[in-house]
Amino acid sequence: MPDQTGNVVRVTGTLGRNGIAELERYCDWSELPLTIDCSELIDADFEVACFLAKLVVRGAEIEGASPYLAMLLDPEK
Repeated sequence: MPDQTGNVVRVTGTLGRNGIAELERYCDWSELPLTIDCSELIDADFEVACFLAKLVVRGAEIEGASPYLAMLLDPEK
């Protein structure tokens, strides 16, 4: 939902490669700062982690990621 600081996209349940295209379409239209809320994401495959990493490089923030997903998204690792 948009707010004054940008857009928040909540990702819930299981997300696999089939869902990346839909998530990408939603994220691409955003010109405001983008936050991806992963606090309700149960499972994501490696391709999803790679896509989220690309969003981070473009300036998105990831919130609520599991420790494993956070490790995959950490550019220092």
